[in-house]
Amino acid sequence: MILLPGPGTMPCSIWVIWNLQSLQKSIPKNAEKKSGRNLSGYLLPNLHTQLTTSHLAKTDMSNHLQYASSLRKFHEKKRLFFYPLIFSGKNAESVNWAQETIEVSSFAASIGIIRIFLPYLISSLIHHSFTK
Repeated sequence: MILLPGPGTMPCSIWVIWNLQSLQKSIPKNAEKKSGRNLSGYLLPNLHTQLTTSHLAKTDMSNHLQYASSLRKFHEKKRLFFYPLIFSGKNAESVNWAQETIEVSSFAASIGIIRIFLPYLISSLIHHSFTK
């Protein structure tokens, strides 16, 4: 049986550090893929439709990269707050828990109307130029 790293197989702090390190390695590769997909979307309307709907649903690569960036900042802020308390030997009563609030990340999903319809216009012009 193979145990994958996760909350149940190793201490949670090690699992979080391992996840953040693998996330940081994948961000540049994902940014390159995103720009390539966007360019090819202008020539392939079906791909453009998928990219546009993913963007509007906030499930596209740019939202993923924004989430990864905000997650990294969130964990850094928590680490800088809690590590001095942990390593100085203080207990949980020394923390002002009312100060700790739930944080929710949200991103805008705006897209211009020209960006939506330009690939369809390009493909229509190409199609009509070949059918004449």
